[in-house]
Amino acid sequence: MKNATAKQIEQIKNIKPFLAPRYFHGNTKKVGYLTLAEYMDILTKKHCRERERVLNQWNGSDIFGPAHVVARMVRYSTHREQSTHNKVMIEGNTGIYLASPVFLHKDYNKTRIFDKNEKTLRLMNIFNSLTNKA
Repeated sequence: MKNATAKQIEQIKNIKPFLAPRYFHGNTKKVGYLTLAEYMDILTKKHCRERERVLNQWNGSDIFGPAHVVARMVRYSTHREQSTHNKVMIEGNTGIYLASPVFLHKDYNKTRIFDKNEKTLRLMNIFNSLTNKA
């Protein structure tokens, strides 16, 4: 939107990234001061940005690096020790993955956490030893 009014800009600022778009029925033409198409476009952009921000926190791109990410993951895993969804770090050809301890590389829901190097291999061993004790 190039020529937005002050009221439209204020409404855009107040749009939260995880508002559900399903609340609009088929006859909705405007949402506040915006058309439904503009509103949905803005909502999609904010949702994508928030999702990228959350994913980047877990991929070690924050200012503290991989050690901080592993520390947060250990803290999270030890609080969930009774869960059947606990994960372990596994070594791949080029990266370190977070996967199910039962399925390992066959886990369809595994997540790449780090690139594989000496430091991340050490962190993987620390994470697995600390979470297996819990």
